[in-house]
Amino acid sequence: MKQNKRGLSEIVGYVLLIVIAISLSLLVYTWLKNQVPKEEKACPENLALSIQSYNCLGNHLQVIIKNNGLFDINGFLARYAVKEDGLAGKDLMGITPVSATGRIFKLINSSEVFVEEFAYPDDKTIAEIEITPIKLVEGKMTICSNSAVRQKIDC
Repeated sequence: MKQNKRGLSEIVGYVLLIVIAISLSLLVYTWLKNQVPKEEKACPENLALSIQSYNCLGNHLQVIIKNNGLFDINGFLARYAVKEDGLAGKDLMGITPVSATGRIFKLINSSEVFVEEFAYPDDKTIAEIEITPIKLVEGKMTICSNSAVRQKIDC
């Protein structure tokens, strides 16, 4: 009796081909799952800062900020625009070493008033400032741009 081994080897070949294809697809899936960013951390809705007042002192700007929200914040980002309705994209540089990058990391409790002094270039006239709160959300510092406050000024 003659056995047909050729038919059996074709089946084994197809099974191996299917197993390899499934393995590769699982490998690509797990790799892509790690490449896609996780869900973005959201800031609480009742987070609110207000600019109480400001003083122009030469090329320094003193800003008095109040936390009007229900939550403490961990800091804020200060930016300025040189023309009205311009994009506030340039960071205000703080005077103190802690705030030298325009990002002030200091716990500001709810209803607390905070005074910060910033330096800006002599050749610029600031038309608007923007203060954006920074909050620690699930262990990560998150910039809460939906709670940013803008104030037109004349410096």
